[in-house]
Amino acid sequence: MNFVIYGGGSLGLLFGYYLSKKHNVSVIAKKNRVSAIKNNGLIFRKDGFEDKIELKIYSNAKDINVKPDVVVFAVKSFDVDNSLKDIKNHYANTPIVTLQNGIYTEDALLTVFDKHYIYPSAVLIGSKIIDDNTIFQFMDNGMKLGCLDKASKETLKELADIFNDIGIKTTISDNIMKDKWHKFMFYCAAATINSLTGTRNLEDENLRWVTSAVLDEIVNVSQNLDLDFDIVELRNDVFDFIMNFKPKSWSASVGEDLRKGKKTEIDYLNGYVVKLANRFNVDVPFNKLLVSFVKTIEKTGYFKNEK
Repeated sequence: MNFVIYGGGSLGLLFGYYLSKKHNVSVIAKKNRVSAIKNNGLIFRKDGFEDKIELKIYSNAKDINVKPDVVVFAVKSFDVDNSLKDIKNHYANTPIVTLQNGIYTEDALLTVFDKHYIYPSAVLIGSKIIDDNTIFQFMDNGMKLGCLDKASKETLKELADIFNDIGIKTTISDNIMKDKWHKFMFYCAAATINSLTGTRNLEDENLRWVTSAVLDEIVNVSQNLDLDFDIVELRNDVFDFIMNFKPKSWSASVGEDLRKGKKTEIDYLNGYVVKLANRFNVDVPFNKLLVSFVKTIEKTGYFKNEK
C-alpha cells in the first residue's frame, strides 16, 4: 500500500521506518530533516539494535507523485490547524490515522473531512530524535486504533492488521475517544510531571497527591462536556495505570522539546484543560501551575542542552 506520513517528528519517522519495511512510504517533514535523511538515510535504534534505511522524504506534499491509500497524520498538535488546508487539498477522501497526544485533532479534522475517513489512535510508544536523521525507540506499549463511523470498521480492521504485520502492536478500540481521553489524562497528570522532574515513578509520596489533584481537576472540567463514558471511572483507571507505570526509560515529549529549546505541546495538554476550565468557570490551579512552569522554561531555555 501507499502511505504518506504527514509530519516527520520522532513518532512520524518511527512509523515511517516500520511501514517502509513492507509498504511504499513517503514522509513530509521540515527542510532540515529532509536534507539530513536524504543525505544520510534514517537510522533506527532500539535496545542495542541499529538499522539504517533509505526513506522517501519531502518538504512539500505537492512533490509526492503517488496518491496514498492512507495518510498517517503525525504533526505536533500546534501544527494541526495550519496543516488542514494542505491536507484538504492533497488528501481529500483518504483515510487518515491520527497520532497526536491530545483530544483536539479529531474535532479539527471533522471541519474538513467526513468522519468516515478519520481513524484516531492512542499511541503509547516512546520515540525521540537523537539528531535529524536518527531516532531512538525507548518504549513500546503499542497503540489502540479506532474509527468515528461504524461503517468504517472493515477498513479499521485492515489498518490494524497492517500495523500489527509491520511490528506496531495494535488493538482495535471499542471506544477510541475514551482511549484518547485515557492517554490525554495520563499525559497531563504524568508525562508533564516527568518532563519537569525526570521522574519515572509517580507513586512517590511527593508526587502521588499532585497526580491525583491534576486528574480530579480534569474530571471537574470534563463533566461539562457530552462524553459517552464515565469520566470518574476513567480517572480512577488512569490513576491506577500511572501508579503502576514504572518504565526503565521514559522521556516525555514535552521534556524533550524543553531540552531542545523547542515549542512544546503544553497548550494541547494541561493548557487545553485550562482553556476548557475558563470556558466553564472551573478552578484548575494544579493544571495552571504545570502550564506556567512549562511556559516559563520555554521562555528561559533553562533545560536547553541539558545532558
